[in-house]
Amino acid sequence: MKLRPEQELLLLRRIADGDHGAFNTLYRHYQPILLQYCRPFITMDVSEEEIVQEVFVEFWERRERAVNIRNVKSYLLQTAKNKLLNIHRHVLVVERMKQEFQTLPKQETAEDKLIFKEHYALFQNQMMAINPTKRQIFEGRIFDDKSNKQIATETKLSESMVKKHFKHVKSLFEIFVKKYQ
Repeated sequence: MKLRPEQELLLLRRIADGDHGAFNTLYRHYQPILLQYCRPFITMDVSEEEIVQEVFVEFWERRERAVNIRNVKSYLLQTAKNKLLNIHRHVLVVERMKQEFQTLPKQETAEDKLIFKEHYALFQNQMMAINPTKRQIFEGRIFDDKSNKQIATETKLSESMVKKHFKHVKSLFEIFVKKYQ
């Protein structure tokens, strides 16, 4: 069933007012379209269902802006595209970090070792100051190459919560790295 423009406009107004039924109608209509759109771009790190879920969670969180949307399909597809690009950038950052760790000089001077030990101790202190669950999520993603889904199962959190916690710890780590470069 195709939604007519006037039906979409009415749904958007109702969604902006917090109507869950209207949101469900929109979700059921566009979810298959978004799944099909995302499928070719999916990596092992994330599923198309995760992306689509995040698109609709974000849509709901910003529902008061729904009345300003002129083309719902384009809006949702653009949001999905942005999520996919963010994941791609994240994968590149993780790969770069792994390469940097692997390309550390093999022949270190005594000064290099001392600096490394100091920075490593600071890093360990930073990690210990982080909530244990967030630390588990970060270490699982960075050091154990686990997916959000695997970590969600281990921690009994939703995949979106795992992603949120990882993003937070990653930002702390990036600040730490910039500070001690």
